[in-house]
Amino acid sequence: MKNKLIYLFPVITLLLSISYFACSGAPEDETVVLRDTLEIKVDTVIKQKKNPERVNLLLAVQLAAFNNENRAKDFVTSVKDKTGIAVDIKRSGSLYLVTAGSFTSVDKAEDYCEYFKKKGYDKAFVKNLNSK
Repeated sequence: MKNKLIYLFPVITLLLSISYFACSGAPEDETVVLRDTLEIKVDTVIKQKKNPERVNLLLAVQLAAFNNENRAKDFVTSVKDKTGIAVDIKRSGSLYLVTAGSFTSVDKAEDYCEYFKKKGYDKAFVKNLNSK
């Protein structure tokens, strides 16, 4: 009987080893899903003013600025000759600003500015005269 157990022991060991490795196969490839989109949830509340402030706009088209009053006067004369429109000289610090028109509407001021640009005053821009 002892002889039979000696032959049976390696067979049982072999069968147990085979069954163990058969049940615990190689690990399967894991599927990893990466998201290329990041979701950010933001709770934003925009409050509107019930009584918005009235902004007093006083707009003009600035055509040029000079540090010499005589040069500013000469420029005013050339603008009047070229366009037929009288323009103003306003003193701002040490500069003499040559401006045209007086508007409270941005659209109207921009239209007037475009008129001067078409007449050759490429550097004309809309200026708020109330700002410092």
